[in-house]
Amino acid sequence: MNDLELINRLKDRDESALIDLIDIYGDLIYRASNKVLNNKELSEECLNIVLLKVWDGIDYYNDDKGLFKNWIFTLSKYSAIDILRKENKHISNKLELKEYIKDRNKVEDIVLVKEEIRELNNNLRNLNQTEKEIFIERYQKGRKIKDIAKSFGINQRALSLRIMRIKKKLKKS
Repeated sequence: MNDLELINRLKDRDESALIDLIDIYGDLIYRASNKVLNNKELSEECLNIVLLKVWDGIDYYNDDKGLFKNWIFTLSKYSAIDILRKENKHISNKLELKEYIKDRNKVEDIVLVKEEIRELNNNLRNLNQTEKEIFIERYQKGRKIKDIAKSFGINQRALSLRIMRIKKKLKKS
């Protein structure tokens, strides 16, 4: 399959094109992101983000400006940089939050945490049971994609696609 055929299938919203995209470019995306992140779990997360960006932004690809492979590599690299920035900011925010919490009333903290949990639970209601389980395994329990895929009896690529769809659903809610 050539890139033009894959691009046209993506533009036609053919979901099987995502599987082909992973087969053809999954390793490139993973390696490009892992080079920046140097973290397996974050690189897997970046793979999902890039797949979503390609799916949502395929109409922005311009073959006059370069090869499809280079466009995907660029998306991967900059997505990984964004994740790295967020992780660094998250670590910084965590430290600030610890200091802030020391000075705050514990009751207020409990109310805020309960409110965030309630909001997340409301959004999770939009998912079916399997999607909820996958989401909880990945993001609450922090399990690796490989392990989750094994327990659900599906391959890692299929699970990555499901996670991408779950995140898209949650963004809409």
